[in-house]
Amino acid sequence: AKVLAAQGRVAAARISAQKAIDADPGWVGAYEVLASLYADQGQRHMLLRNSEAAYESFRKILLLDLESEVLPSTTLASAYYGMGRALLTAGIETEAIKNLESAISISPRSVEMQHKLASTLVERGERF
Repeated sequence: AKVLAAQGRVAAARISAQKAIDADPGWVGAYEVLASLYADQGQRHMLLRNSEAAYESFRKILLLDLESEVLPSTTLASAYYGMGRALLTAGIETEAIKNLESAISISPRSVEMQHKLASTLVERGERF
């Protein structure tokens, strides 16, 4: 799957990673590759200002972890952060804040995540 992704064959890489998971649900590497592919896809959608598709890409990472419970905490924090950013772009601030708070609870030292939450709260006129 990694080779396919490096060649730009993202759809084939996702299929390959999913087949690897189906064949060996205990193989952590396959989950990590698939999560990375979803994260990249989410970032591409954010660049294109397609917040709904970006949100779904990041949400798939969390669903993947529910299935496997093996993804690193940094991956999960990034997924929540990505969902929060996508929701902010869509104007769904209350849910965005919940996702940003979830990201920070997992990765409390992330200045970027804390800044995004703080700036969102300030824009809403809230104190933090």
